[in-house]
Amino acid sequence: MKDKPQMIRTTIDGTFINQYVEMLIPAIKRKFNIRAGIEGPLFMDRSGSDEMIIRFLANDDQAQEVYEFINSKWQFESEPQLVS
Repeated sequence: MKDKPQMIRTTIDGTFINQYVEMLIPAIKRKFNIRAGIEGPLFMDRSGSDEMIIRFLANDDQAQEVYEFINSKWQFESEPQLVS
């Protein structure tokens, strides 16, 4: 199966964005050998809660594994959703 753009969407407290960037992204790379990135309005205003988007390239099975890993190991304000 060919890799395609995948996206996981969730809500976090903006004060913790640095921890997600410094810890979550390297954890995904180590476990799945996938390069992922985080984006969202939290980088502009870190006060309050807002959407965080994790983007990466993977096939559907691998994306589901990444989603399950993130959902089981990390705490978010809303349950993550695997969008694509």
